[in-house]
Amino acid sequence: MGAFVTMAASNSRTLRNALRPLRSRDARIALWHDWRRRLAGEPALPPRPIGRVLVVCRGNICRSPFAAAYLAERLPKLEVHSSGLAAGEAAPADATAVRAAARFGHDISGHRSRPLAPADLDQPDLVLAMEAVQAVDFRARAPALAQRVFRLGDFLAEPPFEIADPWGCSEAEFDGIFAQTAAALDRLARRLKDHAA
Repeated sequence: MGAFVTMAASNSRTLRNALRPLRSRDARIALWHDWRRRLAGEPALPPRPIGRVLVVCRGNICRSPFAAAYLAERLPKLEVHSSGLAAGEAAPADATAVRAAARFGHDISGHRSRPLAPADLDQPDLVLAMEAVQAVDFRARAPALAQRVFRLGDFLAEPPFEIADPWGCSEAEFDGIFAQTAAALDRLARRLKDHAA
C-alpha cells in the first residue's frame, strides 16, 4: 500500500510539473496556436495585394530588426518596417543581434528601436509577429487588422513555430534563432512572389 501511495504521489508531482508551464498565459496561447497550425497547415495570405509589411516583436532590438532587414533584401519592392510591442524609444540593436545579423549578411548596427505607434497601424497589408502572444496582443490593439496578423513561424515547414526571444542568449543561440527566422522568411518570400503574380 505504501509503495502505491508513493507511486501515486510521484505521478501526481510529475503531472503537475508537466502542466506547470501551462499556468502562463503566453504558454497557453503558444500551445493553442501550435495545435491550430499543425491541424490547419500553413496559413493563407490575405487576398489583397501586399506592399506594406510590419514586423513586430517585444523590444525591437533583436528579432524584428533582423527579420525586417532580411525580408526587405529578399523582396526589395516591399515597404518593410519593424516595431516593438513593449519597446523603448531609440535603443540600439542588441550587440549580439548585430553580430548574428552580420553573419547572415545584414547590417542592423544603425537600427534604433521603435515602439508600436499609430502610424504602424495605418493599414499594413501584412503583420508578422514572432510569438503567438504578440499576434494576439497586436490583434487586440488593432482589431481591424486582425485578418492580416500572422505568427512568422507559421510559415515554417515544421515546428517549433514560435520564434523565441534570443535576448541575453549565446551567439550560437542567436544564430539558431536567426536561422529559423530566415527559413520562415524564405518560405514566406516565395509565397509573396506567387501571391503577387
